[in-house]
Amino acid sequence: MLGLRKDHKLEGETEAHLVRGLAEIQTRLNRLRGYEVVPETGNLEPKALLNCTLIEQRLLRAIRLTLKLLKDTRPVSWSFLIRV
Repeated sequence: MLGLRKDHKLEGETEAHLVRGLAEIQTRLNRLRGYEVVPETGNLEPKALLNCTLIEQRLLRAIRLTLKLLKDTRPVSWSFLIRV
């Protein structure tokens, strides 16, 4: 999570909460991808693999949404409009 904090340069509790959520989603995604290794041994049924794929898609959507929310919480800088 420290890497995510550095990448996003947090400015407030809302951003900290979103980055924490992003880290949790990434952890779940990594754990799920660990289960996908099992089909090579033949221990995972096709239905379970389909469920893993659906869950992975949901987690990836959650990451995209969280990143968008994080971007949208940043204040807009209007300094580019000011001419010196």
